Amino acid sequence: MKQLSFLLFATATATDPRQLPSSTITQCTYLSSPTTTPLPPCQLIGTEPDLSGVAIGAWKKTCTLKEASATLASTSSFSPFQYAQYHPEVVGTETNINKVFDVGDRARACFGPETRMENPAKYDRKVSSLFYSWVPETCSLVDLNRAHLQQLLQQQNIVFLGDSVMNQFVSSVWALTGTRPVFYRSWILVNDKTRRPIDPLHALMCQQCRTSKNFPNQASTSDADGAESHCSFYKKECPSFGDSNVAPSGDTFDWAKLLPDTDVLVLNTGAHLHNVFHDLAKPGRLKTIAEGVAQFLEERFPAPKSIVWLRTPLYAPSCELAAEPAVQNKATQVKYNLKDSMLRSWDTLRKGQNVWEKALLARKGLQGRVSIISSSSSNLRVDQHPGSNNCAKCSGQYPDCLHFCYPGGSDHWVTLLYGILKQMEEKK
Repeated sequence: MKQLSFLLFATATATDPRQLPSSTITQCTYLSSPTTTPLPPCQLIGTEPDLSGVAIGAWKKTCTLKEASATLASTSSFSPFQYAQYHPEVVGTETNINKVFDVGDRARACFGPETRMENPAKYDRKVSSLFYSWVPETCSLVDLNRAHLQQLLQQQNIVFLGDSVMNQFVSSVWALTGTRPVFYRSWILVNDKTRRPIDPLHALMCQQCRTSKNFPNQASTSDADGAESHCSFYKKECPSFGDSNVAPSGDTFDWAKLLPDTDVLVLNTGAHLHNVFHDLAKPGRLKTIAEGVAQFLEERFPAPKSIVWLRTPLYAPSCELAAEPAVQNKATQVKYNLKDSMLRSWDTLRKGQNVWEKALLARKGLQGRVSIISSSSSNLRVDQHPGSNNCAKCSGQYPDCLHFCYPGGSDHWVTLLYGILKQMEEKK
């Protein structure tokens, strides 16, 4: 770790909201949330985050170069590179750095020797990006207490369900607490026809029927083996994406079986919906999908069970050039080139970001049991995405400006989750 001590950190002007007054920088603590004046705690449970105050604020630099160097070199202070105990690829070796290292998790390590040799300026920026903390404008976040979070994780059954973004969240929890959470991958949470989780057998039958020449027509007679009438029956409830080649195996997972033994369900979706529901931009389409999830949870996940919804962060087209967090204002709102089909789909999701929260919070049976982890602060961390990472083997048509480096942006969600679980504990 001592080799990091000479890295230079970007400077900020006195009026830059990303810079705390020097008198308030007393120590270098990863994931701390320093404030200059006492503020009431952010209310994280049972309300929209945009109304609770936690979503409005700024990323503040919390360490001087000297303090950051001391933290990275210290054996007693917590270092963000504690990740290496669980993901050796984070620190990196010459054989694995910059490569996908967790099946299905496209996040990449940004801190290894290969990155440093190929693109030292980018390497410096990534290390510098670790020493910012989210400071809400009107309330305060509790600092992450790893021992207490570990205790909370062990006292109740907490299940994480979602896509590769949720996988990042789980990896952050694991690396920061030493506790590996239960995680199930499901890119799409519900069958849009039944508003229920997708049953694997049902999905298989639908796929078989779609290859049948008889499936497109409602038949009045059946063939020798009954295939025609069989398929006519299934057609009514086959998901609309059943004929799509992009539907991943993770879609066909009936997560309803997890609910009886689950105390807290942490879930997300969004990043892959445009690949599957090709009419996602159609008015009301996203709302219908969201209401299906909310209705199902109301019916099958009764009180006192709790739900934590992770709002999927947005794709950040400018991540390759970012050297510091963005400032929260209208000028820095994500804008997409609508001529690009992939970016156009993200524009659809951007406009419907809060559809999920509204659907969950509107259900009478879920009131007071839903907490939202906002992505508003994460969307400002344009400096913490892997991008192309100057790696020819892992670069595609689009740089990875959705996922975060390890360690990085998904660690902030762990702080928010800790605040939610802590407030749930205090409420009991």
